Amino acid sequence: MHGLPFYQGQNPFAYALFRELELFAGRRTDLLLTQNREEQRLLRALLPGHESRILYEGNGLDLSLAGAFAKRRSAARKALGLLPTDIALAFFCRTEPVKRPLDFLRAFEQAHRQNPALKAILAGADLGRGARCAREFGCALQASPAKAAIRCLGFLTEPLAVLCGCDAAVLTSEKEGLPRILMEAMALGLPCAATDVTGTRELVSHGTRGLLSPLGDTGALAKHLLLLANDPALRQKLGQNARAYAERELDERLVIDRIARAYDLLMELTQTKALATTDWEV
Repeated sequence: MHGLPFYQGQNPFAYALFRELELFAGRRTDLLLTQNREEQRLLRALLPGHESRILYEGNGLDLSLAGAFAKRRSAARKALGLLPTDIALAFFCRTEPVKRPLDFLRAFEQAHRQNPALKAILAGADLGRGARCAREFGCALQASPAKAAIRCLGFLTEPLAVLCGCDAAVLTSEKEGLPRILMEAMALGLPCAATDVTGTRELVSHGTRGLLSPLGDTGALAKHLLLLANDPALRQKLGQNARAYAERELDERLVIDRIARAYDLLMELTQTKALATTDWEV
């Protein structure tokens, strides 16, 4: 599961509908794997009696690949046309409403007014579901007073190749499962500025591995962007902590092991015919 379909701040009707659908399905699921521990705890509380069938899977990376790209920082910055004094913020995501791209743009504009050395590197795809959002964001970019400091790259097949040339990563989502772009940034030793929402806050511990701001508070996000831009020592400290966390928690081998153990559990449940006396479906 890449994130629950019901989440804080959602339209009340949609929240209630998706919550009931998810619980209906959850009672009839043999095993449910979540990408973050917060949603695992929530579902265990909402599905009493089924706690042992709701497992944490997480998400992982090939950390050696990230390490190799980290060594290409100078070449990546040159390819992006960045000056040594530029502070590049990576905002990589699909252009759809749940990612709140306009929040990033408004915060960046505020921060850029105070520090023109800030540059924004945008990448991601419009997958069709957010077509209106993509059009609105495109128009806002064209009219932005910070337009000259923003570079749009579109879809990237290897985000690490560009991300390694940046100084921090930013994400303004309403909710996440476990955001891969922040994982990749952390694996590169970059600090993150993001919204304090499910999934994201599991990665970004405020003041330790990055900076969190309330959802929709572009003023607070702008202050964090300026803080990162104006304090190289802070960027280094947060980035080092982020890399250390990635090494402890985000190695893909940990995820593979959890998935293997989940299959073992499912086989055990099946072989002992434990499912036959419950309302769970095979």
